[in-house]
This record gives sequence, C-alpha cells and structure tokens, in this order.
Amino acid sequence: MTIGILLPYSGEFAGLKRALLDPVKSFAAINGSDIITEFIHDGQKAKVEQAIDKLFYGDDVDIIIGYLGYKVAVAQFDKLRSNSDKLFIHVSLGEIIPYTHALINYPPNYCLISYEAWKCETVLGDWVARQPDVKSCMVCTSSYDVGYSLHDSFRIGYHSNSGKELSNCILKRDLDGINTTPLFEEIDNAKPDHLHVILCGLELDDFIKRFDDLVTYKPSVSFALPVAVNNYASAHPSLRLAYTAFPDKVSLPDLSQLAADANKTLINYIVSRATYLLTNEFVAEPETIAILKMDFNGNNIAQTGYSNILPAALNASLNYAAEHSHSCWQNPYLCISR
Repeated sequence: MTIGILLPYSGEFAGLKRALLDPVKSFAAINGSDIITEFIHDGQKAKVEQAIDKLFYGDDVDIIIGYLGYKVAVAQFDKLRSNSDKLFIHVSLGEIIPYTHALINYPPNYCLISYEAWKCETVLGDWVARQPDVKSCMVCTSSYDVGYSLHDSFRIGYHSNSGKELSNCILKRDLDGINTTPLFEEIDNAKPDHLHVILCGLELDDFIKRFDDLVTYKPSVSFALPVAVNNYASAHPSLRLAYTAFPDKVSLPDLSQLAADANKTLINYIVSRATYLLTNEFVAEPETIAILKMDFNGNNIAQTGYSNILPAALNASLNYAAEHSHSCWQNPYLCISR
C-alpha cells in the first residue's frame, strides 16, 4: 500500500507538520506501507489538483490523505470519480458545514474525517444559552474567521431553545499588525453576560494576553476550539472557567496534552482516526459532543460532565446554512508549515 499525503503551508503553525505525519508514519511502519508527501502551498484549488494528479498518475498511490479546505475537496470530486480504485481520506477541522447529499453527490471513494468544529459550535451555543446567568452573548471574531461556518453554527445552537440576545463584534484586518483593541472596546461598551471567542492564530493569542487588562467585569467565556492553556498565565476570574467543546466523549484525548498543545492534539485526533480506517470498517455513529472547562490560571482542561448529540431538529437550519453559505476561505483553519 502506498499513501500520499497533502501538506499545506502556514508559517504560523510550524509544529503541526509532525502532528499530521507521525500517525501516518506509525501506521506505515507497522503495515509495511510507503509514504509520499506532496506540498500544496496555501491549499488553493490549482495546487491541490496538481498534487493529486502527480500522486494518482505519476506515483500511483493507493490512498491520499489530504489536509485541506472543504470546498477545495469538493472541487476534486469529478477526479475522484474517474479514479474509483483510489481512496481519498479528507482530514479537516470541520470549520465549514458540509453540503448535504441533496446538493452534492459524494463519490464513494471520498471519506471525510473531521473534528467537526461546526457540530461542536452548535452544541456549545445551545449549552451557553441554557446557562441561567447568561441573558446576553457577544460573539468576538475577525474578518478572517467570520469566513467560516463557526459563527452560523453557534448562532443556530444558541437560538434553538432561547430568544436571548446575541450580538457580534468583528475585528477588521489591521495592516499594521495584530491589534484586538476594537474588540475590547465593543465588549466594554456592551458588557454582555457571555463572550464567545471565534479567533485563531496571532489574533487569538493577542486577545487572551490582553484580556486581564482590558475586561473590567466578569462575563463567562467560551472558545470555538480548545486553547493551549499552558501557554498563558491569567488571573482574570472569567478565564478560570472558560469553556469549549470536543467531539466524542469516549475518544477524548489526554486532557493534559490538550492543555499543553491544543493544535497538535486536534490534528493528531483526526489523523489517528483516518489511519484507523485503513484497516477497520467505518461505522457511522452519532457524534457525542462534550463541554470542557479550561482554566487559564490553573493551566488545565477538564470535563464538565455535560455532553449531547447534535439535535436532529436543527438539521434543517444547518443544511440551509450550508447550502446558502458565503464562506469564502479555501485554505485549512490550521495549516502545516513545510
């Protein structure tokens, strides 16, 4: 068996290349497989198509494991149908709600293995709205992150059982560097009971580091993805019990590893599931989403004891959001540096 791996580029997450490769290398060593890596730059459609052509036709790989944007993967479906003897395993954080089968005819040799961040956001939004102390919520995001479905998913979950107030503040891209001050100005002006943070990379880092000094009251806080809390030292009471969500409580990783390096743990989680499929039959089961609590002061992540399956009653709203989405970003939410 020969496995091709698509490696995208982003200098901001340089350590994630090993997180993607290590589980595949372990599988290959045990099973006597060969690995061929192919660099796809920023993950745009033309680069991905060129890499797939090389792996399918030049290297004659049996399987491609691709870490790339969802819409780019969809654009390759005709190529997958014409290579029905090959298997394409798409690993993704699931930052965009997948199209329904009513809109897209998925090839039988395409398999999506995802952290399913959009599902986590929906369940987390529903959970936040159920908290008795939350009467109003503000989503803090950026012009980059708002290009995904995470905001829509949180909104659908938040409003599914509640008519509570939900507002937004969106950080515009600052050409002079990262500066989250405008978010804090809106927070200070509105003082919502809950802050939901959909940020990544340097913007997320700047937001957390300045939180202690610029948030002068005590809202509850949740994050779209787990954060490496070991990288921060915060005394703010709101960051002693911040919240996030993680799929499948049975498969939760070592939470100490999640606290130390959240990005690496998330990638390892989805790629390990992908390599499991290479020797085991896939069984589709409802994904259980667990709510986690993150203590930036104590530098640990723990379970809250709450978990839930995405309510079927929300399928119509989520499908509508997917099929009418203006999500524009094509590169992965977290990328790998060459």
